[in-house]
Amino acid sequence: MVRTRSGAPPHHFSSKFIIVPQQKRLLMWQDRSATLSEMAADIDIAEICLKKMNDCCSMANAPFKVDSDLRSAVQVSEDCVEKLKKCEQFVDESLRLESYVKEQSKTKAMLVLIKYGNTDEFERSAKSAIEQLAHRNENLAAYSEKLTGTVESASCICEKCDGTGTIEEQQIIRESGSPPGVIIRTASCTACEGSGLTNLNPRLTRNLEIFLDNLNSILRIISKNQISARNAISTSLREIQRDSSANL
Repeated sequence: MVRTRSGAPPHHFSSKFIIVPQQKRLLMWQDRSATLSEMAADIDIAEICLKKMNDCCSMANAPFKVDSDLRSAVQVSEDCVEKLKKCEQFVDESLRLESYVKEQSKTKAMLVLIKYGNTDEFERSAKSAIEQLAHRNENLAAYSEKLTGTVESASCICEKCDGTGTIEEQQIIRESGSPPGVIIRTASCTACEGSGLTNLNPRLTRNLEIFLDNLNSILRIISKNQISARNAISTSLREIQRDSSANL
């Protein structure tokens, strides 16, 4: 048996454990293709969540201010999902562009870039789309925080006094021989008994909990995929730049 200087038999390496650069690139490609598939699946889940949120709005019969928050949260969620679809498109285009560059299929590559002009503009547009998604996701997180407070307190601002706990009342003073006068006085709000809050009924609270669960699911989907999209696109662009034969 052949031995090393130390007297120990040499290590035997199987070729299956040796990953050449081309194989590494293939594995990276497969990972990013999986990212694209996961994004598509997550978008489907987000759209189901949106439907449930709309159903909750219809059934909630919530006070005006709460109803306004719910409908605004739905609008922002819809915008987030649309922006996520735009990011999905950029991931798909970056993978196709990388594939065409590797194949030296310049015509196909230019067809991808035709609406952007060049790879620099493609990268700028992709980054802008991801930043817009992140910004809208922050807006959605603010609605989540506000609605969480409503659910936890099982109450909302009194609509009659607008949360002040007091209302202004007019009192007409009539004196003989004089025109009637009006006095404005402040009184405790009878609707909320001066607390400034209205308690929510259990059914409404439950609807809000379901709404919030679905909203938070969309938040998690957006947060996860904006990172995945950024990483996948950045990796594709680096791979494109490495290819010295690319002349876009």
